[in-house]
Amino acid sequence: MSDLSRELFTALNDIVTARAARDGHEAIATWSPDLWSTLDDQGYTSIDPDEPEVGLAEFCAVATAVGTHALGLPLVEAGLAAWLASAADLKLPAGLVVPAVSTGDVLTVVEQDDDGLVVEGTLRRVPWARHAELVLAFVETESGRRLVALEPLDVTEGANVAGEPRDTVTVERQRVGAAQVGSTEGVDLREARARGALLRAAAAAGAMDTIAELVVEYAGQRHQFGQPIGAFQAIQQHVVTVAQAAAATRAAVESTVAAAPDHRVLAAASAKVTLGIQAGRLARSAHQVFGAIGATEEHRLHLLTRRLWSWQDEYGTQHEWSHFLGERLVFPEAPGLWEVLTPPHPAVTARGVGESAPW
Repeated sequence: MSDLSRELFTALNDIVTARAARDGHEAIATWSPDLWSTLDDQGYTSIDPDEPEVGLAEFCAVATAVGTHALGLPLVEAGLAAWLASAADLKLPAGLVVPAVSTGDVLTVVEQDDDGLVVEGTLRRVPWARHAELVLAFVETESGRRLVALEPLDVTEGANVAGEPRDTVTVERQRVGAAQVGSTEGVDLREARARGALLRAAAAAGAMDTIAELVVEYAGQRHQFGQPIGAFQAIQQHVVTVAQAAAATRAAVESTVAAAPDHRVLAAASAKVTLGIQAGRLARSAHQVFGAIGATEEHRLHLLTRRLWSWQDEYGTQHEWSHFLGERLVFPEAPGLWEVLTPPHPAVTARGVGESAPW
């Protein structure tokens, strides 16, 4: 972690910890206008990606803090939207702006003129759309895909397994002014989804670390047959599995942050695949240690594991990113995985495997 990312994580952690001590973890797991206002005043809802000291590590630090506390606020989404807008040279007004790129949906242009576009289509599983002033989405134009900012006028509320808002936005011949249409040189959909996938993995890493702490603490406190359950080998195996899964996911995120820009899309895909593999293993072992109590409404564990089950499928599933990696890394003249991930290599460069991503 950089000094700034560590400061962002620590300060956010302190704010949410104090709020959880006052209101309970269940309270911070749902939308809280009061807490959102507090974080807005602290600048967490409007971190500027154009600031020289702000980079991928800082956005991942915020995402990790969100996962650590199962925080039910769209800080990750606001950060992703800010990066997308910056990359596409879009100027956004004050208020919550969220991205509609998780499922890869693209709107259709019905009309196009010098004043803007008229678009239509359906955007599925848009995070926090019901609370947003604007939604960022991709549209297919004559000059290629463009990023646009539009008002969510027709919202059908939904939720993921964790109860977080995942809404459907229906767009019916909605006009988007020229000022709300991004440049053609901006970010593309794959890069946007890759960054979203990385931020989900970072949030999951935070949740996994918290679960590991809960598991170790409970295994030492809960007694059976006159001794802590952590003394039994079967429980120890579950504790180790939880710790391994958390460490693997955290390492995948840190590796992506440290990767060369040309290979961050590949590294982000690997991080998302790692999350898909490890989330199930960790949740299964954690709930085995806690037994039925971990699934009760009053317990904190399910707030975290239900997010893992949800986040592993958002911004591309494990299968989808595995397929992407396979297509990019496996070909007849492939020099081998290590050479692909440690550029440069002529056979890789010739196939355009390297990604030029502005993050």
